Amino acid sequence: MIRIEIRNSEVKVKSGVARNSGKPYEIRSQEGYAHTVDKDGKLRPYPQQVEIPLEKDQQAFAPGSYGIAPGSLYVGEYNRLTLGRLLLVPVKA
Repeated sequence: MIRIEIRNSEVKVKSGVARNSGKPYEIRSQEGYAHTVDKDGKLRPYPQQVEIPLEKDQQAFAPGSYGIAPGSLYVGEYNRLTLGRLLLVPVKA
């Protein structure tokens, strides 16, 4: 399982006005670190920094370890397994 480590609850907010529509937008995210494996399945020596997208009113994830929830995956076009909206679930460290 890919483990995502959240170290703090700080939420980053990017906002502006869309050029095409002139409507305001806001993108919320939180910094995390993904503990991934290489092509041979060996754990990489260092976690990689990632941005975890947050929904409009979603609370920040508390510091801790998380895994990717099964609900994040779906079967898409051409029956390909696809990662959709990223959902995280707490896991024991």
